[in-house]
Amino acid sequence: AQGSPAESLDGACEHAIAARDLCPAFTESHIHLASISANGGNSELAARHLATARKTSPTSPTVAYASGELEFDRGTFEQATRFYRQAIANSGTQIKPIVTKLVNDTRFSAPDILQVIPADSARLYEAAQLSRRMINQPGTDQRLLAQLESTWLQHALALLTTSEQM
Repeated sequence: AQGSPAESLDGACEHAIAARDLCPAFTESHIHLASISANGGNSELAARHLATARKTSPTSPTVAYASGELEFDRGTFEQATRFYRQAIANSGTQIKPIVTKLVNDTRFSAPDILQVIPADSARLYEAAQLSRRMINQPGTDQRLLAQLESTWLQHALALLTTSEQM
């Protein structure tokens, strides 16, 4: 028989604490403890665990993404945007979930979303391609997506043109 959700959470917490205690520099244990804390309604404790994870692994896109998600949930969008940008800069794998989340949230305008993608031609091009694919999805703001696609393509081209002249 499977245990209750509380028992599962208790077990996950126990294992994450044990991992952290065995190796305080193990970033994954801090990410798991942050997730458990956030899911339990303690965003301050989650933020402390993620701060420790950022110290032990400052370039980790996983830590930056988790930090962005926490700040997004806390409503501190400037911080969330900063962490999302860092996650994308360190790994393009986070572009789709981040752009999708921001495009589908009416609190974010085109300028807010545009600043999430760092000045890297490959990342800008990937974001533009994602915008193009999203345009025909039901419930999306086609005008916003077209604006994002166009601007990201222009920025990518400008960066490529500038780097060719050097």
